[in-house]
Amino acid sequence: MKLTYKHLIASSIVCTSLLLQGCAALMFGAVGGAALVGNDRRPADTMLGDERVEIQIKSRFRQELPPDHNVDVLSYNRVVLLTGTVKTAAQKAQAERVASEVPGVRGVNNEVIVGGYDSTPCNGDAFLTTQVKARLVGAKLVSPVHVKVTTESCVVYLMGLVTKAEADEAARIAASTQGAKRVVRIFEYIAEPSTPAPNS
Repeated sequence: MKLTYKHLIASSIVCTSLLLQGCAALMFGAVGGAALVGNDRRPADTMLGDERVEIQIKSRFRQELPPDHNVDVLSYNRVVLLTGTVKTAAQKAQAERVASEVPGVRGVNNEVIVGGYDSTPCNGDAFLTTQVKARLVGAKLVSPVHVKVTTESCVVYLMGLVTKAEADEAARIAASTQGAKRVVRIFEYIAEPSTPAPNS
């Protein structure tokens, strides 16, 4: 398979996070994974832009938020999701302000919890995210390439550029995954694909 510009951009983004885990193999051996990312509905420059936005926000958080803050950042199509915990409402508002001031950010969804974690037991956010992603792989009505999944305190957040039908299916899968307490949709909706008119 010939690597396209978008595939190379996608591999470069992953290499940013996996620099010490063998990027050469990723770039030249994992073409199948690049092909999946190549179907991402975001333009290649937007995918890189999301990576830059996350890095810049995290950097500014280190400078402007208290050192004990616990705020996570995810950007998709330049729309930012903030999750985690802070001690005060003022810190939550400050996190949103800082994120919104980063160049290129189109909007901020502030899901940060004030005062600590939900007291309801939660057995592993990373594992729950993995379970949801695995179930999306086998879905017929939605592609896992089009849905970004993250979890905080067993609340599953879904982002992506999807149709209403795809959003409904992704939310159904996430909500029915064992351990999920709640599902929050942060989708941007696109038009349903047109059905070709029957030949007369």
